Amino acid sequence: MARIDYRDQDQWSQTTRSTNQSPINIQTNQVQVRPLSQIQIILNNLRGITAKEIPSGQQFFCEGQVNINGQSWQMERFHFHDGAEHLLDGQRYDGELHLVLKNDQQTAVLGAWLVADENKTSLALKQLFHANQLAFSLRSLLPQAQGYYHYQGTLTTPPLLENIEWFILDQPLALNPNDLAAIRANFPDNHRQIQADNGRLVEYFPVQFHIGNQFSD
Repeated sequence: MARIDYRDQDQWSQTTRSTNQSPINIQTNQVQVRPLSQIQIILNNLRGITAKEIPSGQQFFCEGQVNINGQSWQMERFHFHDGAEHLLDGQRYDGELHLVLKNDQQTAVLGAWLVADENKTSLALKQLFHANQLAFSLRSLLPQAQGYYHYQGTLTTPPLLENIEWFILDQPLALNPNDLAAIRANFPDNHRQIQADNGRLVEYFPVQFHIGNQFSD
């Protein structure tokens, strides 16, 4: 299956009339700080992770539930970007993980920045990218965040679906350079250009973060 060509991304905006597109540059001196929130992630790896190729690139379908500030979402899939899509004060991290979430009303994306660290043990992501189904723990791809940024935007690939709730964890996940190289080999330069925020509200929530097999009290 042919993948979308990121060299043509200047034309993608023609597929939507939205003036609130993603990704954006998150400017920490302009965010609105909110009260303490919660993120609880419940993993269900009984069926493992299943890989599927779609035009926007390889997707990894998984099961689980995410509760963010009292709102529940079902995990659908995750994927990687070589070169972060969202910037933080103009800084681009080495990569970005997107966990796509859905409930009856909306679609959301939980994002985590990725950064190289030679002291980290490899997660063997190359193996993940070359298997149709694999017993792989998503826990290893989620950093222990101290907070998250929230705003409303779009998906970052055509058809640029609107009204997406974005939750970006504030702490990057450190990965062995070999894992980042595997991401780059499989998804070279698949990051969208920064879009104008057009005065959108960006919020920051300090967070109590929990990953496990059941919800905490």
